[in-house]
Amino acid sequence: MSVRITVQPGLNDPARAQVLVEDDRGTFLFNCGAPSWSDSLPRLDGALISNAHPQHTAGIPYLPPDTPIYASVMTSAILKATQDIAPPTRGNQTVFVHETIPAGGGLPSSERVIQRPYTFLLTQNDSANPQGEPIDTFADVHEWWGGQADSLGVSSIIEHPASVLPQFAPSALNGRALRHYPIDHSILGASAIAIETRDGWIGYTGDIRFHGQQPGLMEEFVQGFTELHPVALIVDGTNTQPGITPITENDVYERVMEAIKGQDGLIVADFDAMDMERLLTFNHVAEATHRKLVLSPRDVHMYLSMSIVWRQFPAFDEVETFGILDAPQLNESDHGREAELRERFQAILVSPDKLRKNGGDYIVRSSPPELGALEGDKPLRGVYIRSRTATANEDSVLIQVRDMGLGIARRDAEDANYFHSSGHATFDETIAMIRRVVPRYLVPVHTAHPEVFTDAVAGLPINVMAERGRAIELA
Repeated sequence: MSVRITVQPGLNDPARAQVLVEDDRGTFLFNCGAPSWSDSLPRLDGALISNAHPQHTAGIPYLPPDTPIYASVMTSAILKATQDIAPPTRGNQTVFVHETIPAGGGLPSSERVIQRPYTFLLTQNDSANPQGEPIDTFADVHEWWGGQADSLGVSSIIEHPASVLPQFAPSALNGRALRHYPIDHSILGASAIAIETRDGWIGYTGDIRFHGQQPGLMEEFVQGFTELHPVALIVDGTNTQPGITPITENDVYERVMEAIKGQDGLIVADFDAMDMERLLTFNHVAEATHRKLVLSPRDVHMYLSMSIVWRQFPAFDEVETFGILDAPQLNESDHGREAELRERFQAILVSPDKLRKNGGDYIVRSSPPELGALEGDKPLRGVYIRSRTATANEDSVLIQVRDMGLGIARRDAEDANYFHSSGHATFDETIAMIRRVVPRYLVPVHTAHPEVFTDAVAGLPINVMAERGRAIELA
């Protein structure tokens, strides 16, 4: 059979798309971001996850527990850390699956946990091993990967120790060749992935950007995909407006510094806890303004988990500007980790009362729901900086912040992302990349307007596949 590709967007959210590929060997997924579709999927050879953002992973908990998951070491680490600190609901079971064994044969019902079978896509970019060591010496990562069992509160766990694949694996996915490339995105561990089918290579860019701090990675990825001569290229189509100049992470730093100039109260920085690049940006702001950057225990657990994989991170207790928020009322389900972290780092704990009394000494990473729990009898006073992608309820968020007594940092009236550097390439950058790769078929995903790519590649031998929800056969 010829290869068939089906793009299924998430309900009311095209960013949560997942792509089903069927060939003569079976079926596999590029990403799994649409839970509503996952229950009706056929048996999969694997789900290939490009990064750990929910738009790419929200459907994993709805896959059968024995579905093979392929992801970079860092992406796997972030998913595990996220489940570590989340309430034990089905929607959070990306790595460990809780099952109830019905009563029978005179035995009562019981609980067990199944560890999903992950395969780490290993690259030098996110390897825990020093350069030159063989990849099978992943001892510390493997120990940490299986270290969840004691805190799950069950007596039975079925473990699937993670296997490891190099950057090129000739028969990795049910006999298909697999190549993956580390790419630059707003979250560490992002990968572009290509699979060889009978009809040729199918490449998926994942979420990509060209205005980040790792241009070398992006050139290697584009060159690598170009040399594969892919029959189909599934491409990040988030941005569809030409002529846009991207905001860089350095721009974010300079804009934040300008906005807080002369401020002597608390600075509230609302950014994604997974975005370590943004965390380091605000840590530089803390250093420059002689403040402490206060993180929640959950943020700290994420940082420590990622540090196991990416050793370029400074040791947490060696960063003089870090503090930890001591607010147990914010905890929902920490399996004892918050208490452990408070004990381990008690010298740098910062109470909500300190934030209210000595706000000028701190930058706190928080969001409006968390801030509401911190208010107490005396409201917070200071400036709120929204440093993440704007959402549909942006105005209600800002109203909520003002109701707490916080001011809103200056920003362009027409640009809600003034303090944010996008993790996605501009439309012009994406088209330039496509013109280098020149696939026979182009499949734009993560976009509500795939049709705009047709005119952009006019004159090239490229067929744009803009349909959704229906299998398209590669001729």
